[in-house]
Amino acid sequence: MPPRTALAALAAGAAMTLATTFATPVNASPVDNPCELAVTFLCQFMPIAPDLEHDIDLTVDQPPVDPADPAVPPAPPAVLP
Repeated sequence: MPPRTALAALAAGAAMTLATTFATPVNASPVDNPCELAVTFLCQFMPIAPDLEHDIDLTVDQPPVDPADPAVPPAPPAVLP
């Protein structure tokens, strides 16, 4: 390995080691107003619905599907050139 490549690899390894060694945990608590720290003014107009969290019940079974009534027509067979 040429000395320049070895030096670059050593510097990259040292930087990754320092970054992972001195990394601090991040506080990831939810924010009341998600647009509080937004850079753009368009955040106020985006459809954000935090009240809908946990409103979908995925434990309820869906009604059975009638196999005699295909919702999607069958695709035509592929033609090879």
